[in-house]
Amino acid sequence: MTDRDRRPRNPRQRREQPEKRSTTARPQRDTEPPEDPRAAGRPSDPALFHRLARFARPYVRPLGTAVLLVLAATAAELAGPLVIKTAIDAYFVRSGGAPAPDAVPGLVRLAVFYLGLVVGGFWLTAVQTRLLLATGQRILYDIRRTIFRHLQTLSIGFFDRMPTGRIVTRVTNDVEALSEMFSTVFAVLIKDAVVLAGIAAVMLALDVRLALVAFLTLPLVALTLRIYQKIAREAFRRVRSRLARINGALAEYLSGMRVIQLFHREAAVADRFAATNRDHYDASLKELRAQSVFRPAMDVLYALGLALLLVAGARTLSGDGAAAEVGLVYAFIDYLGRLFQPIREIAENYTVVQQAMASAERIFALLDTPPEVTERPRARPLPAVRGAIRFEGVWFRYRDDRWALEDVHLAIEPGDTIGVVGMTGAGKSSLIQLLVRFYDPTRGRITLDGIDLRDLRLSDLRRAIAVVLQDPFLFDGTLLDNIRLGDPSIDEAAVRRAVEAIGLDETVRRLPEGLWTRVGERGGRLSAGERQLVAFARAFVRDPRVLILDEATAHIDSETESEVQKALRRLAQGRTTIVIAHRLATVRDADRIVVLHRGRIREIGSHRELMRQDGLYAALVRLQEASGADVLDFPDGIFRRFPIEAAGRP
Repeated sequence: MTDRDRRPRNPRQRREQPEKRSTTARPQRDTEPPEDPRAAGRPSDPALFHRLARFARPYVRPLGTAVLLVLAATAAELAGPLVIKTAIDAYFVRSGGAPAPDAVPGLVRLAVFYLGLVVGGFWLTAVQTRLLLATGQRILYDIRRTIFRHLQTLSIGFFDRMPTGRIVTRVTNDVEALSEMFSTVFAVLIKDAVVLAGIAAVMLALDVRLALVAFLTLPLVALTLRIYQKIAREAFRRVRSRLARINGALAEYLSGMRVIQLFHREAAVADRFAATNRDHYDASLKELRAQSVFRPAMDVLYALGLALLLVAGARTLSGDGAAAEVGLVYAFIDYLGRLFQPIREIAENYTVVQQAMASAERIFALLDTPPEVTERPRARPLPAVRGAIRFEGVWFRYRDDRWALEDVHLAIEPGDTIGVVGMTGAGKSSLIQLLVRFYDPTRGRITLDGIDLRDLRLSDLRRAIAVVLQDPFLFDGTLLDNIRLGDPSIDEAAVRRAVEAIGLDETVRRLPEGLWTRVGERGGRLSAGERQLVAFARAFVRDPRVLILDEATAHIDSETESEVQKALRRLAQGRTTIVIAHRLATVRDADRIVVLHRGRIREIGSHRELMRQDGLYAALVRLQEASGADVLDFPDGIFRRFPIEAAGRP
């Protein structure tokens, strides 16, 4: 089957396609923040460093201690060549190449001192490394916690648009990119900066002329670094972006593996993944090419500097007092090698820094994403809920899509049971998304007990409403945890009462550990019907004042549904209940039935009233009874008999 074959052939079906998913489902779009062209080629972004520093601010003391340890370790390292220079000049050169017998004690003292510097530097480095690693992990812990807390504040619209794999990449891969920078690179960069400054100071103090010769290659080093930074920054950003796409593709394909295999689309999906993987491969090659050229270039510059230093040193040794300069030339050769070592490390760690900066850009883009649905500054607590609901001139659309709801006026009295029917894409689930404030109306308002939903605290609103979805989500925990959802106010006895009332008790008895049985990822150890019953028990145990059932019996067989209907009738007593369903049995006994089409209410009334009107609903029921089916669905042809009036626009 080709992509063309999968397209809806009927024009109306094509128009209704966006509403085909359940309550929280909208088409996912790539909302990856656009790249800032001004950032390309910059070695670092001061604003990003400043924001990252905020996470490090609570740990100033351990970081300051680590910096002091780095300074001490660097001092020990820089003292080594001076000790060897002293030994050469004092005990070898002046004695004609071999130390005098009385010089042995002095050499032993220098050797012991040199060994002490090495051992001391080792322990200082070990302590500061451990301190920085521990502090870095605490900072990363704070960053992950901040990201997850922010994700919980974002509106459902964000998750509908952003692929799950990319969100996971922010919390895992991108934070891990910061991990190496905080725990390793931070210490290395501080040490390398101190080493560079210290070596320059020592060389200038020993001999200004030789020092200037050694520094002749530094402008070329700076130019090489600049070119490398300009090329590498964009390459690193592309690699991170392509990695996020791979994660997003993997999450989607693994979740849809049943569909892929059922329709024998393995080859097509493999080709699509190969294309995504190829993009990542090409971006990685560009990054590696930059690194492969830079490292040899630094080796060439070091060799050039060494050659210049040897020429200058040879001229020094050819003059008067040359014997006294052998140790000096050795020290300069040693320091030159040490000078290029931190430069190489800085360049190599620049890769890590750029990866971290690219990750930081994406993390802060996520943290800067504002929630679309927020509480007003003076949101009102919800008093005792009666359950009166009003839709007053509600218009709604998802971003720039067509109108999902158009001029909806609907009054629901406390305790009423309202059935909502309509073809796929009619706007049924959009009603629910607005009622629980996953979205806000584009125009008009919705009230609960006369209070605009936007004036209520979100926690109070959602505590008053329980929603049972067509495809309930179960977490990888125990059955008890999936019903309580971490609510400490719900004890085990309340859960058992809900389980018994909803008809789930027989299933619980069959499970090896009863309520304490782990249900597996997404409830994979339970059948579809059992997962649906768990969702009913969740709603039952919370005793909501408003109950919403969104195709809630779609995965339950007829025999199980008869038992569930009894439980639902008990659950619905005294509560406002909204039932979205395709099954006639689910809505037939509702106080009123709302018929939706293309976002507009076409008919409203009880089952008997709608049958007497002999309109759309009545035609559907007769068609259904003639076919022997029990599913309320609207064939396209039925609307030709009931033309839809042209809808106005706000």
